[in-house]
Amino acid sequence: MDEARLCNNIDELLVAAEVEDLETLADYFDMCDIDAEVIVEVPEDGSVEITMWEYGRGIQFVFPVSLAEIEAALVDIELECLIPDHLEYLRDVIERVEGLVVRLHLDERLDDTDLSASIGRRTTDSGLVVQELRSLDYPFKKPMDDSATVESWLQERVNPHCRGCRIEYVGNPSETLETLRRRHATPAAPCGPTGPK
Repeated sequence: MDEARLCNNIDELLVAAEVEDLETLADYFDMCDIDAEVIVEVPEDGSVEITMWEYGRGIQFVFPVSLAEIEAALVDIELECLIPDHLEYLRDVIERVEGLVVRLHLDERLDDTDLSASIGRRTTDSGLVVQELRSLDYPFKKPMDDSATVESWLQERVNPHCRGCRIEYVGNPSETLETLRRRHATPAAPCGPTGPK
């Protein structure tokens, strides 16, 4: 099996993968470190269209293409699709440990190539931004002291472990965590009636 060999049509791709049909070709990609179910179709234009069912994401490959190129693109799609879930998980951990309501995003304005490389972020050939998720973590089990400022919390806890992320919160950097926690623990005041009296 020559995964790097360029194939000029679907028949050559089947031969390269040593499979009989599109269904077994899909099974071939399922076994390539891809956790989502893979669906392979051949549109009338003669390209090959591969969709990762779990993520509802797909990519159309125009021949010539190799098995290795397709596999790499599918891994990229999977990584890109996992980013929002991982950021949501991190947000939940931070909120549970620190008692703060936050929103977490990848900082897509990041232009430091050394930082991007060090945190495992790259832009794929398909133009997707993917992130090595294991590099983003919040390892703390106990909340930071109430007297610490938001700025020191960001510098000491968030930035070293969630590098390349932006964190949003209601407040300002000079406030203490106690002030922020108190604000987040206070339920919002009910809205008054609207419309004409």
